[in-house]
Amino acid sequence: MKRILALALAALLCLALAACSDAGQADTPADAPADAPAAQPEKAADYHDVKAKIMIIGKNSTDPFTNWLLTAAEKVIQEGYPNVEYVVTNLNDDPSNIVTLLDQCVLDGYDGVLIQKGSNSINSDEWYQNATAEGLKISAINAVAKDGAASCSYADDYGMAQMMAEYMAQALPENAQVVFFKGPDGNQAAMDRVDAYQEHLFEVRPDVTVIAENFVEGWKKENAITLMEDWCQRYDTIDGIISVNDTMALAGLDVMKNAGRDISGVYSCGIDGLADGCLSIEAGELTASILQNADVMSEEGVRLLMQMINGDIEHEAYIVDGVMITPDNVAEMIQMHRDNGIIK
Repeated sequence: MKRILALALAALLCLALAACSDAGQADTPADAPADAPAAQPEKAADYHDVKAKIMIIGKNSTDPFTNWLLTAAEKVIQEGYPNVEYVVTNLNDDPSNIVTLLDQCVLDGYDGVLIQKGSNSINSDEWYQNATAEGLKISAINAVAKDGAASCSYADDYGMAQMMAEYMAQALPENAQVVFFKGPDGNQAAMDRVDAYQEHLFEVRPDVTVIAENFVEGWKKENAITLMEDWCQRYDTIDGIISVNDTMALAGLDVMKNAGRDISGVYSCGIDGLADGCLSIEAGELTASILQNADVMSEEGVRLLMQMINGDIEHEAYIVDGVMITPDNVAEMIQMHRDNGIIK
């Protein structure tokens, strides 16, 4: 009897020692390597349910198109992505700030960045690749990303300008004398638009004379105003204002009005479909614009970013179609800007 009891106690002691030796290791398979990677976060069934922290980065807080993009992006997140925490900032018109902000996002544990690239003349491929290697997901809006790491949502600059050039080739009167705002020198978006105007307007209408043309740093109104004031002093007749964006075309019209010029017969055009441009078309001043739909651009940019964070895609591109805006459909465009809060 004593022998049986001793054997039983020895068996219980062995079991207890075995249990102690396994403590803290119950979830690790016996054949698992010591440096096995941590388990990945559970993938959301729907990318709208992704839980993430992101930074939204605009080019410049004073730029009208940037404001439209950022307003649209915030609205998209607030209405469709309840688990996304975000902050909004801008590059202060200095693309080199991208590096600092991407580094900050990596250090602070952000999951992704939605960024308006700032300048297509700046090669940010290596910056995006380095940040992606650190685990950050990046979706560019209003810019093409060819780095092999970021997604992008953008409009075809050449295609939009071609659409406008063909429209103005029909609208401009015979032997028209026009001025030409070309946008920032070296900026790829501006250069694509300039090329399209050259090939589909000026080459097909050799009777149209460009009496003055120049690049406009930063796409900015004040820089266009300076040029137009000089041109108005030098030229008595200006039949048209051709511009690669709305802001510069509107600046040209304002200078002509302030100089006492009659703009009722001036043919003018831009690209972007900004709220101010649409209101000018409604007022009978700006002739036409092309809608570069920031609502769609931001919506698709956010979608791509959430799908990347969720592991559904690596990187993809979405091209937003341009839409011609004339007096025939400008009321619809103005209502769009009212609905998205740009026009109060």
